[in-house]
Amino acid sequence: MRSHKSRVAAFSLIAVCTAAVAHAQSGREAEQPYTTWRTYGGGGHASQYSALDQIDKSNVTQLAVAWSFPVGERSFVFNPIVVDDVMYVLARDNDIVALDAATGRELWSHAH
Repeated sequence: MRSHKSRVAAFSLIAVCTAAVAHAQSGREAEQPYTTWRTYGGGGHASQYSALDQIDKSNVTQLAVAWSFPVGERSFVFNPIVVDDVMYVLARDNDIVALDAATGRELWSHAH
C-alpha cells in the first residue's frame, strides 16, 4: 500500500506533466490561431473558421478532387476531424474510419 506522500507526489507529477503538455499545445495554437481542426466544428466555439489562406477567390475554380472514400449507401452529414495527418470520418454502418488525409487510404476502422 502506497503512503499518502507517494500518492500526492505521483498526482503532482501527473498534474505538472499535463499542464506542460497543455501549455505546449496552446503555445503552438497561439502562434498560428485557427490553423488546425482538432475538434468537432473547428474548435470549442464551433465557428468552422480556418485562417489558412491557400484557397481563395482567385484559385477556388482550379480545385479538383484529390481522393474520395465510399461511405456506404446512406447519406451522412458529418464533420471529419484531422489530427496529425489522419482524418477520422463516419462511414459505412456508422463505423469510425481513420484515413491518411493526403491519400485517402484507410488506416483502420472501428465497427459501431
